Amino acid sequence: MYYQPDDRWPRFGAPTREQFEALYVFPPRFHAGVPEDVVKSYTTASHLMALAWYHYPVYDEALNKLLLMLEMAIRLRCQQLGLPAGANRSLQQLIKALEAAEPAKQLGWWLDGLRRLRNRVAHPEEHSFGGVVFRLAMLRMVNTLNQLFEDEAAVTQGLQYCAALADFANQPLEWSTSNPDMFRPFTHARPLRARHVDSEWRVVWALFPSLPNCMPTVTVVVGALEEKGFRGVEVPSQQLIVLRPMRPEAIAYEEWQHRAQRSQISETERKLSEVVQESEMYRQQEEMIYRFLWV
Repeated sequence: MYYQPDDRWPRFGAPTREQFEALYVFPPRFHAGVPEDVVKSYTTASHLMALAWYHYPVYDEALNKLLLMLEMAIRLRCQQLGLPAGANRSLQQLIKALEAAEPAKQLGWWLDGLRRLRNRVAHPEEHSFGGVVFRLAMLRMVNTLNQLFEDEAAVTQGLQYCAALADFANQPLEWSTSNPDMFRPFTHARPLRARHVDSEWRVVWALFPSLPNCMPTVTVVVGALEEKGFRGVEVPSQQLIVLRPMRPEAIAYEEWQHRAQRSQISETERKLSEVVQESEMYRQQEEMIYRFLWV
C-alpha cells in the first residue's frame, strides 16, 4: 500500500519515477557560503519531494518544510551580518533588517511573500493541497536560500556586469555556433543574472525571437563581451557561441519574412504574448539559475 506509485503523477508529465525525479525533485545544490545547517535541513525537504512519488500530497509537506526552515536561514544570515536576531525579533522584522542591510539582493518582497504563505499554511481553514502548483515556488526557494548567503558586494558586481551587457543586448542579434553562416535571429536579448564562478562570469541570457507568439530562449553562457559581440561557451550544450549584432542584410530578410505574420496579430494578442513570454522567461530563468549558477 505504502510503496505503490501514486497514479496521479502521469497526469503531470511523470509516468515513470525517473521522469518524476527529473521534473519535481530538486537535489541540494548550494554554493560554499551556505551554512551546513541550511544544507542539512534542505536535504530533508528534497527527500520529502521524492517521497511524493508514493503519495501525491506529500509534495506539499516538502513545501511546508521549506517554509519552516526559512526563518532559520534568515536568522542565520542576520547573525552573520551582526544584525539583531534574537527570539524577540519577528520574522517580518528580520526580513526588513536584511533588506536594509543588503538592498542589492532585492529579496525583501519575495521573502515577505513567503512569510505570508507560511502563515497561511500554519493556520489552514480547511484541508487542501496544491501539489505541482508549488513546483516553481519550491525551485525559487532553493535559489533564494543560495541568494541569502551570497556576498552583497558580489551581487552588486553581478548587477553592474548585467547593466554593462544590457546596452549591447538591446538590438537585433544573431546567435551562432561554430558555423557563422548558420545563426538564430533574435529581436533583442536580456542579461537576467550574472555570477562570478571559478574566475569567470556566468550569465543567464534571455533571447527573444522575431515572432511575438514564440517563447524566449533562456540559457547560461560563460563568456565575455568583446569588440564584435558576446563570446563564450553555452553551459548546457558546451558549445562555443557568439552573440553578435545582426547584419543589415539579415535584419532586412527577417523583416520581409515575418512582416505578414506580424500584421495578422492584434494589439491585444501582442500584449498577451508579451505576458506569456515574461512568465515563461521567469520559469526558465529559475531553472537555469538552479542548474548552473550555484556550482
